[in-house]
Amino acid sequence: MVRHELSRFTKETFPDWSDAARAQYHLLNSTSECLCSECLASAELSCARRRAEADPFTPYERTLTFLQRDVVARLEAALLAAFRFEQSVVEPRRRALWVRYGALTHPLKITIYYVTQPTQQDAILRWLEQFFTDVPQRQRRVLFYRAENWQRESVLFPAVQGWARGPEELLRQHDTDAPSVDTSR
Repeated sequence: MVRHELSRFTKETFPDWSDAARAQYHLLNSTSECLCSECLASAELSCARRRAEADPFTPYERTLTFLQRDVVARLEAALLAAFRFEQSVVEPRRRALWVRYGALTHPLKITIYYVTQPTQQDAILRWLEQFFTDVPQRQRRVLFYRAENWQRESVLFPAVQGWARGPEELLRQHDTDAPSVDTSR
């Protein structure tokens, strides 16, 4: 019996899943009982670099991840203290500000709704620059949306209803300290 069945990841975006990458993954997760897509990405990136090949995806190696959850929590609390954000229609007990950890395959994401004026957006972006002055993991994506779109939808039966985000209008995207694309390999 194979401990980690990697064949179920054949549809992942990691081209040429090699024997070396598989071996690296097994080494990194020798005591793990589950498969992690970020671990798979790390193994594939490591193997590609060892073979002097191009990176198989754009890596975010300088972003706040779950490992820096204290900094992410401090960031969210400080943003909420510094600015007034509208109530969320998705989660009415919180504000329409979503701060999500980054990982090797994507940057820290700060999603803000109802802040539509460029001057207000600029103020938030300046504040973020100041916050990240002493934070080495600076890679982030800030998304400003006009409004949340929370729509009722049928789940299984017509009498059972669920909710999901509908199409939302992105007003502005600001990426900071984007990863450099290594073309030398």
